[in-house]
This record gives sequence, C-alpha cells and structure tokens, in this order.
Amino acid sequence: MARNRGSLAVGAIGTTLLVASVGHHLREVSEVDGVVGPAVALALDGGFACALMYAGWWLERADLLEELKRSVGRWTAAGGVAGGVLALLTVGAQVVEGRTPPEPVFQTLVTIGAVAALSFVAGYYSVSLRQTTRRYRSVFDDTFQFTGLLRPDKTVAAINDTALRFGGLDREKVVGRPFPDVSWWTHSEAVHERVHDALDRATDGESVRYETNVQGADGLRTIDFSARPVDDAGDASLIVVEGRDITARRRRRQHLQVLQRIIRHNVRNDVTKLRGWTEQLAAATDPDERGSHARRVRRILNSWHEMADKLSRVQKLVERDRSEYRTVAVESLVTETVGRQQEAHPEAEITASLPETSPGAVPVAVGGAIDEAIDNAVEAVTDGRPEVTVAAAADDDWVEIEVASDGPEMPDIEASVLETGEETPLSHGRGTGVWMIRMLVTQSGGKIAVDTTDAGTTLTFRIPEGDAGIPGTA
Repeated sequence: MARNRGSLAVGAIGTTLLVASVGHHLREVSEVDGVVGPAVALALDGGFACALMYAGWWLERADLLEELKRSVGRWTAAGGVAGGVLALLTVGAQVVEGRTPPEPVFQTLVTIGAVAALSFVAGYYSVSLRQTTRRYRSVFDDTFQFTGLLRPDKTVAAINDTALRFGGLDREKVVGRPFPDVSWWTHSEAVHERVHDALDRATDGESVRYETNVQGADGLRTIDFSARPVDDAGDASLIVVEGRDITARRRRRQHLQVLQRIIRHNVRNDVTKLRGWTEQLAAATDPDERGSHARRVRRILNSWHEMADKLSRVQKLVERDRSEYRTVAVESLVTETVGRQQEAHPEAEITASLPETSPGAVPVAVGGAIDEAIDNAVEAVTDGRPEVTVAAAADDDWVEIEVASDGPEMPDIEASVLETGEETPLSHGRGTGVWMIRMLVTQSGGKIAVDTTDAGTTLTFRIPEGDAGIPGTA
C-alpha cells in the first residue's frame, strides 16, 4: 500500500537533516583536533533529524484520516521553513553587528530540526482535535436520535442537528434557553411540567426515561425521551437528554391492542350471540320468528363487515407516513365534506361555519376524520333531527376544526380514546370509527380535545398548518 504523503514528507525532512548533519560534522572532524565536539553536536542536530524520521514512520501508522496526515506533513514542512528563516535571520543579525557567527551551519540545522519537530507535535495535536471533533459531531449530529447537553440550570449547552430539524428551529434560538421552554415542550402544560420534573430528577443524579408527545415542525410526534446526569465527583455537571421518534411504532402497537380488544371482547360476544340465534333460527317453525332471528344474525354480520372495513383503513393509515399526504385548503375540505355528508344523511342538518379569511391548509386525511365524526354524531341521535356544525379557524401556526353536534354526550370511554389513545374496550361501528378519527388526526400531526355538555358534544381537531397542495408540509 502506498505511503501517505504527509508521513513521507516528515520522514524526508528528517532524512535530509540527518544527511546534512552527518556530512557537516564529518568535515568538522577533518578540520579540528578531536571527535568529541563534532560527536556531541551530531547528537544534538542529528537527534532532531532522527526524531523526525521516527515521527514520519509513526504518523504512517497513526489513527488519523489520510487528509489529516497530509496536514501534519504540511505543519512540519512549514516549521522547517520557519526554522530555516529564523536561523538565517539570526546569523544575518550577527553579521550586521560585526560579529562572526559561531557554527552557523550547526545553528541552522538545530533550529530547523527543533522548530520542525515542535511543529510536528503541534500539527498532530491540532488535527487530532479536529478529527475528534469531527467524529463527535458525526455521532452527535448525523443520527436519527435527538440529542442535547444541558447545564444543571436546565439551559441548553449543545443540541444536535436532528433535534433542530425536527423542531424547525435555529441553533442560536435554542442554545442558552431553558430546555423546557423550547417549543418542543410548550404545547401542553402536562408535558411541560413532566419534562421539568424529569430534569429535576436528573440533576439529583437519577436517570429518567418515558414516552411523551413533543411538538415538531410537522405537528405532534411521540418520542422515547430520556435524561441522565453526567456525574462529576458526585455532582451532575451536565445532563444528557435524548429522544427517539417512536410515533410509527406506538401507532402499530395501539393498532394491535385495538385488534386484540375486538377479537377478545367484541367478536367473542358476537359469536356467543350468533350461536344462540342460529340455534333458535334452526329450531323455529314460525316464519316471522325465523325472520326476526335472521335479521339479528344479518345485523351482526353487517357490523363485522363495517368493522373490518374500518380496521383495514386504519391499517393502511398505520403503514403510511405523514409526508405522503397532500395538503388542501381548509375551506375546500370542510365545504366538500359537509356537502357529501349532507347528501349521505338527508335526515340531519349539517352546516359549515368558516371565517372570511382562509384558516390555512391541512392534510387531506383530516377530511376522513371529519367524515367519521359527523357519522358518529348523526348515529348517536335517536330522536329528532340531528344538527351538526363544522367550523374552522386559524390559531397561530395551527388550524382548529370543530365538529359540534346537539346529540347525547359522548361516552367517557370514547372521549378517552380520542384524547389519549389509551386501550379501551371499543364497541362495533362507533368504537372503530372513534379509533379511526384519532388515527387520522394524529397521523396528520394533530391532537383532539373533547368537550361534552348538556347541549351536545364538540370535537376539536388541532392540526399544524401547511401549504395547500404541497405534500408533507402539514
């Protein structure tokens, strides 16, 4: 394998100096009486030369990038030139002063060798620091994980590029600020308080890890967050914070939990009912009785078909990335959805309430969430004419879409699914529809709030605003 030019340069400088030193002192031996003086002088200037030759050999085997080895070679060569210039200036100054320079060649060889050796050491440590810094930045920045270093007072000392890109933030607006006050944590008071508590515990020497929702440039995401102290003589001199985006993994896990609930609870109960009704159907002789049992069986089977269709749609959502969704203007989305739902539910009064100025744009998937919310609201009303209003408004960089109905209050179990996504025993139709609403909104980077009163139920979808017609911007 060809040797690196940097190590060759260092070795060549040392070899040249050694040859010059040996030649010079051999001439001295022939000119002076004795060899002790020339030998001592050779040990000095030749020592620097041999050191440089060894340095070139050692540099070839050092754990440095090839370009950095060449840089060390340039440092050494520059040092040799600087030493030569310094020696010449010194000799010249002595000549100008009218003094005869003692041993000018020896003085020049020693100066060149010494300055070149010092430059080699300085160059090596300089490029080593550069390589270490580069490796640190590669590990710190070029990862999928959010990483930061905090001071004990919770202010940000360093943050990696991944975290900044995720939040759409500039480094100068993050470094030096209290970590909990960065926009990742300010979307929810509970989230903000919990990260404060985690950092307090880390400052006291405890490692903390939990899952939480954070605010990114494209909406809310779920991360596996951890905070641990860097212990320095019993004190937390720094706090390392890390986060890995587990949104897709958590979504798949929740989807599996829903499937498990349905199979374990709903389907098993329905199978028990079907067994009883089919037995009665087989034993019945009266046509009206047989027709009643058949309608019950058909109703269960239809609910299974509806449930399977919705679960299939949820599965497709789980497998899609948010960036795949095209965005659309909110007013167009709401108007089209309300019109489509009014045709599907002529027995209901479904209206839209939009501001004069455009609220912005959201992923088209949000339209599916509005569809499901209207379907559930209409189906919940058993007496009278259902009334549903869909309203939209802008709130800073967010769009809020409200689906308000005058029907009965939403059951707490369904409200819990919408707001938290916690595993609950969902029922057919409405239950899977509720789960689909949550999936569509969270897939779009948003969150849901449920407000129930005697006057009805209002679902509020809070979605990050994007640019209409552009994939992945919201």
